[in-house]
Amino acid sequence: MADSKTYFLQPGFIIASQELHLIHIILGSCVAVCLWDSKQRLGGACHYIYPRYSGQKPNGKFGDVAISQLIRLMLDLGSDINHLKAHIVGGGNRLDSSSCLGTDNAKIAETILEQHRIKVVTTAIGGSLGRKVIYNSMSGKILVYQTDGVRQNDWYE
Repeated sequence: MADSKTYFLQPGFIIASQELHLIHIILGSCVAVCLWDSKQRLGGACHYIYPRYSGQKPNGKFGDVAISQLIRLMLDLGSDINHLKAHIVGGGNRLDSSSCLGTDNAKIAETILEQHRIKVVTTAIGGSLGRKVIYNSMSGKILVYQTDGVRQNDWYE
């Protein structure tokens, strides 16, 4: 791990790299999709807020845009779509809200990955708790901690 770089993946951002990164992500109703290719030893992740692009400028805040762009970046780095595997994390829903934003965010990830025939090996979605994630982009290993609160210093080193 001495050669690893730490990257804090903010909402609306996407990362894909051939270098080892420990990607840290904090999630509530947002969802992170983490992809890796074990043959090429590369990986990436996206962190989005809303499930679908809705007429605003398309960007990484929207799951359908972010996941498609992440897949494209992985293929550009040399991955074969048949070697990609995925984790889906997040998509929590607040108990005091009637919003299904978290559920909708998780569903769009499942739908897009299924359309591309990318195997999902881990799902840690739903519920009412937030999640702290550490994802190793080369090995595909992921640690997911559930939490009922996020502090400001959880976002930064």
